[in-house]
Amino acid sequence: MANKKKKPPKCCAPDCFNCPYVECRYSGMEIEDYLDGDEVEEFVNPISSEDARNREYQRKYRERHPNEIKQRRKKYYDENSARCIKKSNEWKRENRDRVNASIRAKYAKNKEYYRQKQREYRARKRREAVVDGERNEAV
Repeated sequence: MANKKKKPPKCCAPDCFNCPYVECRYSGMEIEDYLDGDEVEEFVNPISSEDARNREYQRKYRERHPNEIKQRRKKYYDENSARCIKKSNEWKRENRDRVNASIRAKYAKNKEYYRQKQREYRARKRREAVVDGERNEAV
């Protein structure tokens, strides 16, 4: 299969040894590859009692001071927005399959909501394109 982006219809990825295609080269990832499934064993890393106490303290602090934390985060972002945006874009570029799978899953969960948003967007753009009863050619 020449197309590496789209999953072939009978592809068994990631179980490639049972794939019906002789030269299947699908290397994409699906949302199931990122989400915890029933058959996936969960890695349990026991934590010390001191770490548990620290986590509990931090959880309570976050519950008691949400506005302070929000202000600190906003201040940090305002001071370092370029760096934050650059870091976010790098992560998205490195994890493109994961981001796309997440977007597909979100869309599949609520298709009608996103279709309605698209209709509203198109209607708004049409209204903006009409200037004094004439339609712009750039649209």
